[in-house]
Amino acid sequence: MKKFLVIGVVVIIIVFAIFSWIKPYTDMFKFESFPNTSENRIQIIEDRGYTITEIYENVDTYTLTKAGLVQQYMSEWSVQSIDPTKYVGKNIEVYRYKVKNHKLDSMGDMNETVLSLMACNGKVIGGYSYILNSEPLLGGVYNIDGFTLEEVTGKMYTTWVKEWMKKYQ
Repeated sequence: MKKFLVIGVVVIIIVFAIFSWIKPYTDMFKFESFPNTSENRIQIIEDRGYTITEIYENVDTYTLTKAGLVQQYMSEWSVQSIDPTKYVGKNIEVYRYKVKNHKLDSMGDMNETVLSLMACNGKVIGGYSYILNSEPLLGGVYNIDGFTLEEVTGKMYTTWVKEWMKKYQ
């Protein structure tokens, strides 16, 4: 009986240790919103250690809808640390930059990464990145710092998709 009690206490300690590790891990993907100015967008990118090689500025503006979250914009919103439901019905502006010194640079043959920042209501709210390659590559987008959906959400892709579709369809 005493042996089971000791094992139970050890299991509880391990579970608490895992949860205390997971919380800071997911917190590292939080994105602080900033006023949406050209200077702030450049500063956000440079503060992350990336060197801008080309500025495309505002490349897209769209009104986010629930349908858009499961059709056109699922990849981009999947790697955000913010809840997209706060932005449904609002205009999203996308600003694009070509950068160097990003973790995705070496994954493409052009040694650069495309980084996009998303803004809404005068604030930069998030961003995503993708590999720059001379030929199209399979795969989706990464978060602003090059982490995958699995790394950002802590979920396997199939589990995440089921939950996402249930929530937004």
